[in-house]
Amino acid sequence: MTGFGWFYRLPLTVRVPLFVVALMVAVSVAISERVLDRLSDTREAYLQGLAATYLDSVVASITASVLREDSWEIFDTLEQMRPTNSGIAPIVTVVAGKDGTVLASNDPVRHQTLAPLPESFLLNFTGSGVVIGEETGEGYASRDIRYQHQLIGRIYAVFDISLLTRERRQVLVALVVTNAALTILLGFIGFFAVRAMIRPMQLLETHMSEAASGPATPIPEVDMPKSNREVMRMLKAYNALVHAVEERKSLASRLAQEEKLASLGRLAAGMAHEINNPLGGLMNVVDTLRKHGESESVRARSVAILQRGLQGIRDVVQAALAENRPERLERPLSVSDLEE
Repeated sequence: MTGFGWFYRLPLTVRVPLFVVALMVAVSVAISERVLDRLSDTREAYLQGLAATYLDSVVASITASVLREDSWEIFDTLEQMRPTNSGIAPIVTVVAGKDGTVLASNDPVRHQTLAPLPESFLLNFTGSGVVIGEETGEGYASRDIRYQHQLIGRIYAVFDISLLTRERRQVLVALVVTNAALTILLGFIGFFAVRAMIRPMQLLETHMSEAASGPATPIPEVDMPKSNREVMRMLKAYNALVHAVEERKSLASRLAQEEKLASLGRLAAGMAHEINNPLGGLMNVVDTLRKHGESESVRARSVAILQRGLQGIRDVVQAALAENRPERLERPLSVSDLEE
């Protein structure tokens, strides 16, 4: 898992196309290998049939000449049976006796008559049927020549299979180019498709990140994908959550304001009560002074009551001021303070 850690750190818009490309490469390799194997089987079957037909016809035509060891007649037969319009033609045909000496060849310069076949030439005909030489681009096939179940010679044929090799190479190039083009195309399609699919998720992630560091804002309707119902429901659920949070904040603000007003009302009512009682007594003292003010004892008691009442009102006001006065920061005394 640690070896692929870099892959999981890539964005999703990159990971999915890369995964698609990897799958396409694996599929293309498997398909290419299967097609090339099938093509090789078809090529080998075609070559086997062609070689068998050619060797059977040559053996049937030269058996009597091999019995007589008539090299000229064998050579003439080989020349007459040389294909001229076939893409896969025998380029060398050698007829040897049972002792391995050359009776005739369509290339007498390379394989001289009555000369033994070289070991390097015979090593190419080690298997049954047609032996394909991938490096030389040639196919090698041989056949016994028998007369009345007696071995009288052997024919060796070398075929030019460069056409089949060239066709295989062309098919390989076509497969590689086609698979590469499809892989690149599907990679781009996957990139843009995944990008379009996760764009609503990125939009939701952006709004949630903004909500984590500041006020939450609803997603505009124009940014919502109308064609994707599941994503629409999810984004609308987020907007409903944002609206619910805003309503809760608004309700909390209203409740705090109402509580503040209620506290002010209770404070005003308390102060009115604390001030109204002394005022009532002070009004009575004023009436007493107005009626009996000529008496010195009445005036003294009335002044004392007035003083106590006014001190009580002053104490209530000072207590209210001290309770509700905002905190003041300490600062140096200024000239303006002295002037005040």
